[in-house]
Amino acid sequence: MAGLPAGLPPIRLHDLRHGAASLMLAAGVEMKVVQETLGHTSSAFTADTYTSVYPQVATAAAEKTAALLFGEEDQAEPGKLISI
Repeated sequence: MAGLPAGLPPIRLHDLRHGAASLMLAAGVEMKVVQETLGHTSSAFTADTYTSVYPQVATAAAEKTAALLFGEEDQAEPGKLISI
């Protein structure tokens, strides 16, 4: 398969789909919304496929959970480890 005229490597439509899903999750879009957008039958499949792509998704989830537990809307220092 030849490269694109601009010297870019070839890209499949599936690559664009995967990139869009990864970006949605990185932006904080709910897993259920991503699952429905992609047409997956379960959000578990979507999570298994895409959450390992962006570790910051897991970090953001942990920070949101900590904020809920400690009654804070936003963590003062995102990413800071908290001992309980």
